[in-house]
Amino acid sequence: MQANEKAGASPLLPLPYTASPNRNSLKRNIALSLAFIACGTYVWLAPEWIVHNIVRKHHPTDTQCAQSAVLTPAKNGALWDSVSVAFGTEGFKAKAVEWIGGAVRVPTESYDDMGAVGEDPRWDAFAPFHDYLLGAFPLVHSTLKLTKVNTYGLIFTWQGSDASLKPLVLMGHQDVVPVNPETVLEWTYPPYSGHFDGERVWGRGSSDDKSGLIGALTLQCVAEHAKDLDEEYRKTIKRAAKSKKYLRKLEKAIVKNNVYASLVGTTQAIDIIEGGVKANALPERAFAVVNHRISVISSVGEVQAHDTELLRGIAEKLNLTYSAFGKTLSEDGASSAGTLTLTDAYGTALEPAPVTPTSADAVPWNLLSGTIKATYNSHRSLTGTDEIIVSPGMPSGNTDTRYYWGLTKHIFRYNHSNAGNKANRLGGVHTINENIEIDAFVEIIRFFATLILNTDEATNL
Repeated sequence: MQANEKAGASPLLPLPYTASPNRNSLKRNIALSLAFIACGTYVWLAPEWIVHNIVRKHHPTDTQCAQSAVLTPAKNGALWDSVSVAFGTEGFKAKAVEWIGGAVRVPTESYDDMGAVGEDPRWDAFAPFHDYLLGAFPLVHSTLKLTKVNTYGLIFTWQGSDASLKPLVLMGHQDVVPVNPETVLEWTYPPYSGHFDGERVWGRGSSDDKSGLIGALTLQCVAEHAKDLDEEYRKTIKRAAKSKKYLRKLEKAIVKNNVYASLVGTTQAIDIIEGGVKANALPERAFAVVNHRISVISSVGEVQAHDTELLRGIAEKLNLTYSAFGKTLSEDGASSAGTLTLTDAYGTALEPAPVTPTSADAVPWNLLSGTIKATYNSHRSLTGTDEIIVSPGMPSGNTDTRYYWGLTKHIFRYNHSNAGNKANRLGGVHTINENIEIDAFVEIIRFFATLILNTDEATNL
């Protein structure tokens, strides 16, 4: 919400609203953390009783997907109405294009093997991005307190007037997945051009790493509210919450769809393979990095045990000395034709994130879901109470929120990115032709403005 960021720019706020002389009119502290995220990839389903217990725990009533009311700011209503109008103007859209396009044009690639800050020169790529942020958002830098963590981590604190209130923490990441030089010519527009074609901004980092959400809890919302769902499938989903028989039936239906199966179970993706130096010479050694994204109902230990058993037969067949995760599994002193070793590639194995409360009495969840509905309605000039259905789900990757697991149970891995009916709902994330529709980006801005104002006036957090 940066009004008149540059001298001579058209006002982004309409005239009826008069800003307070004190820009810091919020009661609650707001913290924005811009850090670095190392994401992982995971597909086997957990025992049925675990899923059954999760469904029962989070949906104790007959209504499997209770909906929050549309939540719009009241005390901050005049401000919200004012910025809502501003967000719909062509002038604001032009500024949004400038902001996201400028950010894309500063490459901030990060790698799995980054050394320490100050020693590895690849970290230096983030300094120009900080310069860009300062130039693009001068009011943020002059009004909010900036704390730098380990040189390149940024924490902006918007100090509230009531220190007794719990804060709101918003997290984002500055880094992007590197662009493979061999694929540059396959991009419709250069990967760091930030090109705007009148509808979309193109480039690495334009679309955030937010996958579609699906899972047992989400399916309950589908069964409760989807109008065109096959009635037999609806019956199966709803009965699965209380019946092991129908839960098994639902599992069989889910695994037939590769996308759904990958989002409710553990997956594995072989992302890096290397070995050999010449086409006519067998490699003396080879390695592969397998990226697992672990289901919320599994564990690191279970994944390691699965991988260990998966390769045991190969080690025996090829007479290889076999060790897995620090344990030698081959017979001591036995002759071998070579070695096979399984390790945690980067020493960063991470347990699945705790499940965030989403029951009908979970206040933070109701605030978030009510804000989502309000944002959706405001962006489309709608007034209904259930124009969309908001459901909990399971993200397909873990995040840096692990550093906050001991601080709060109410952590939401959510980015208000409306993919609509696009064939590629991920917007090319982490691959060729990453892009974002500018209308969707403006709606993201609208969402965060609404969330901040709703959180600031909440009295029951």
